[in-house]
Amino acid sequence: MKRRFLRLIALSLMIIMVLCGCGKKDDAANQAEVDAAPTEYVCGDFTYILLEDGTAEIVECSARTVTQITIPDELDGHVVSSIAGNPWSSVKEFIVSPENPYFAVIDGVLFSKADKRLIAFPNKASVLEYSIPEGIQIIGDEAFYYCDSLESIVIPGSVTSIGDAAFTECFSLQSVTIPDSVTSIGDYAFSGCNSLQSINIPDSVALIGDSAFDGCKSLQSINIPDSVALIGDSAFYSCDSLQSVTIPSSVTSISDYAFNGCKSLQSVTIPNSVTSIGKRVFDDCPSLTLSVTEDSYAETYAI
Repeated sequence: MKRRFLRLIALSLMIIMVLCGCGKKDDAANQAEVDAAPTEYVCGDFTYILLEDGTAEIVECSARTVTQITIPDELDGHVVSSIAGNPWSSVKEFIVSPENPYFAVIDGVLFSKADKRLIAFPNKASVLEYSIPEGIQIIGDEAFYYCDSLESIVIPGSVTSIGDAAFTECFSLQSVTIPDSVTSIGDYAFSGCNSLQSINIPDSVALIGDSAFDGCKSLQSINIPDSVALIGDSAFYSCDSLQSVTIPSSVTSISDYAFNGCKSLQSVTIPNSVTSIGKRVFDDCPSLTLSVTEDSYAETYAI
């Protein structure tokens, strides 16, 4: 999914460069990038690349809307050792052979043994509540993408990172418990979680990624801890119900559009640690009163 999206962006940029008459140097650079990309192979429903050790990594699957997905042990004679992101959009259950040394399925959920990563949750399973097993360290990119029935999730203290788009468009998600072991919240991690009303970010988190809570229209409050140094582009874009935000003194940069479109936002306190504020950070915030501390860069910023 994300791989195809990135390809589309790259293709669009190449077309723009051609139309703008970019020189041979740029064309050569583009060709070098293409040459550097790993060769993709197709076996049945699966597209894969070969890793340095000769094993296969699944990068796409054409059977995206199915009841069950069985992870193959081999593709064209190559042992399948890895899966990039979550290449499925509509699955009720994953199946893996019990002897598989690389993957495991617990209650229909697919995991990677090597990096203790939750690869993919069956997003069409009728599950309202889910607790990630203790010992899992990574919630992978797009792991819970479009799990529209999931209302509550508990993340164990073993998890250290929440991947890009991990919970994107989990429309029914109301409650998330994030432990203080988590250090990063990826880009688009909770984007489009329309029912999410509040979330507590622990003081272990250093980075809130781009568009991390974009479109969380029911989000009323957010606790940003002192550990956060960077709030990414459009991090809280169009959070219509968000009313107040206190930015801690650890933050040095607020990226473009971070709070753009937060129509109910009434107050924001920006500390003097902030040295960089991006474009249109507080645009379309009609109820906002901005408070800044002495010597803050933000004093010169016009809403």
